[in-house]
Amino acid sequence: SSFDLGTGDFTVTGANTDFDTVRFGSVNNVTVNDTNAIRIGQGAVSNIAGDLNVTSRGAIGTQGAVVVQGETVLTANAGGFGTSAATVTLNNTGNDFVGPVTVTAASSVTLTDSNSLALTDLISGGSINLNTSGNITSSGRVTLPNGFNFTINASATGDVTLTDASNEFTRLTIVSGRDLDLVTSTPVTLIGNSTVSRDLDLTANGTIRHEFTTSGNIAVAGDTIFRVTAANSDLLLGGTGNANNFAGSVSMLTSGAGTYRDVAFRNVNAGASIISGFPATLRNAAFVFDNA
Repeated sequence: SSFDLGTGDFTVTGANTDFDTVRFGSVNNVTVNDTNAIRIGQGAVSNIAGDLNVTSRGAIGTQGAVVVQGETVLTANAGGFGTSAATVTLNNTGNDFVGPVTVTAASSVTLTDSNSLALTDLISGGSINLNTSGNITSSGRVTLPNGFNFTINASATGDVTLTDASNEFTRLTIVSGRDLDLVTSTPVTLIGNSTVSRDLDLTANGTIRHEFTTSGNIAVAGDTIFRVTAANSDLLLGGTGNANNFAGSVSMLTSGAGTYRDVAFRNVNAGASIISGFPATLRNAAFVFDNA
């Protein structure tokens, strides 16, 4: 189905609504409640001058770019008859969500924005993948279950600020980003390679570590802050497969009840400096500076 309404609104919320694919050539506000999965597009751009609000029982996906000037609210509930799990996958590189974006999905979430992405709440029952050519910010929380990956790809010039105290992500990969300020209310494990083109500030309520079963490096071109808010937390970034490259200063900080217990740290940068804020008492400590 394809609709061109100019400045008119599109509201379809009946109990038996069931679109397979729907495209909005031009429209003001869109509100759709679908009993099953729904795809936006038809191989062409959907231009929404106002707000987009889609609720489904099943997946929400695209077959074309989606441009929304106002607020975007996407809710993918489980239980629909149709394609797949209740995922939200809007990964067209031409997408542009100008206003705030709220997503609730029973399964995984993938969002791509050709510019910056301003989130409110992002609540996923699976993994989260965020891809932008600009900044990523949030005025609410980002949560996903333990054991699922949170992947950030903000380009080398995009800043990422996700500092809500109720954020929950336990597995993190930073494909790219410039200045990153990240807070999670859980311990966090860094998965694979992470690349930061300027500064990294990472706060966790527990241990910060690399995944031990895979190799992966953290590369930070600027300064790095690791901050823990729980007692007896560890900083474990010193595995033999983790050739980390911290070019700037590295600080170990605490907040609230936070204390450090064990530290394993490796830095291959030739100009590596002494870690600041190093605790006076630790249970175990191991440092490797390969080229300093």
